[in-house]
Amino acid sequence: MRSSKKIRELLLNRLNGILKQPEMDAFCESDLELRLRELIYDLCYIDRIEIEGDPIREELFAYGIYYPANVIDGVSNVFKNIMPKAGKFKSEICSVYAGKAHKIGYLDIKNILNPNLFNEMTERIMSGEFSKGYNKEKLLQKLPVPSFVTGTTLCYVSEEDAWICFDISRHYTKGKGYHNHLRSIRWTAETFEEGFELTKEGYEETERGVACPKLDENTFMELWKDGKKWAVDEPLPVIYEEPRKSQWQHLW
Repeated sequence: MRSSKKIRELLLNRLNGILKQPEMDAFCESDLELRLRELIYDLCYIDRIEIEGDPIREELFAYGIYYPANVIDGVSNVFKNIMPKAGKFKSEICSVYAGKAHKIGYLDIKNILNPNLFNEMTERIMSGEFSKGYNKEKLLQKLPVPSFVTGTTLCYVSEEDAWICFDISRHYTKGKGYHNHLRSIRWTAETFEEGFELTKEGYEETERGVACPKLDENTFMELWKDGKKWAVDEPLPVIYEEPRKSQWQHLW
């Protein structure tokens, strides 16, 4: 029989492997979220960290980056509601769960930014410096080495465990091959809505603007109870509101 130390090492390697290379895994987005939480909770069990219910899901729901509360793919639903035609969001999902794994101690991050450097980056973001015309290559020329990279998302982490995430959208165009652009930027705030903005290029990918529409929970639950299953590119029922304008829109 293998020791708990060996089992812990195996689970930790699996968790880190998925977080670093989400596209290499065969999971769909809903299974990906469920698998990440299960791995974190299994590690907590081995380490005798008491867990009641599903605290990660509850924290994400309260933050506004997971809904509805009773499904397994709540993080991806948030991004799909904002950008229903933008494809999959595995990198964004893994960046969210990477923050939770790091907080507990299950993700080792090497390049932690000191407060001055992190605050400087925050100020540059708020000024709109990265709000248009950036791709991955240009970002890496202008920014320090990322603290963590998951798929197409570049993450920067402060000593206080605040996160900044640059989400890259990758596309294939016939005759031109693969190309990418910066689609959105996320940073630690009181709520997801307060710490999320689309770039000019990201704004052009969605018909809904930068405001995250509210889920029509009554309609959703009625359809779900009747056996409705949503396709990857099929939007969930939402209550449309007047979208707020991007804080960077005057720069475009």
